[in-house]
Amino acid sequence: MASKTTIINQALKILANERITGPNDTAERAQTMLELYDDALDVILADHPWNFALHYATLAAEPAAPAHTWGFQYLLPTDPYVLAVWEPRQDEIPWKIVGRRLYTNQGSSLDIVGTVRIVVDGLMSPHCADALSAKLAQITAYEKSRGTAMWDRLTALFLDRLALAKSVDGRQGQVETRFESSFTAVRG
Repeated sequence: MASKTTIINQALKILANERITGPNDTAERAQTMLELYDDALDVILADHPWNFALHYATLAAEPAAPAHTWGFQYLLPTDPYVLAVWEPRQDEIPWKIVGRRLYTNQGSSLDIVGTVRIVVDGLMSPHCADALSAKLAQITAYEKSRGTAMWDRLTALFLDRLALAKSVDGRQGQVETRFESSFTAVRG
């Protein structure tokens, strides 16, 4: 599994730059990548229910009802920090996220599935790490070039890698159904 330094070095390789030695590297390229890393990671994590970043939580309703049409409000967890809520686990209840609160008419407690901020190296899937390195290269190229053909190519590279990462992630953990051809159906 890729570390922050490995992901940054992959981004620098895409840009044909020298590698960094680690998070304490004082080179300008290292500092630029380290400044961009956490925000780029949050953007990618909040975009998809990544298997490695899913978190299940039961939230307690806030004591005061919201001052609008919803009946209940729930504060989103901060430890771990929830970046996106994909679904309350109750069947098809209406809900809405506003700021760091989830509003619904479901009372007392609410089970949610969300994507959380990853703070430990090595938890990210290899394909997501690959997409993050392309995102870092894309952002850095834009900072340096202010939108050129290189930036367009890096945007396409990032989008391709992100699509592949989502596709691979989406196939993990699915229930497999056995294909039954007419040949196997006849054979029993």
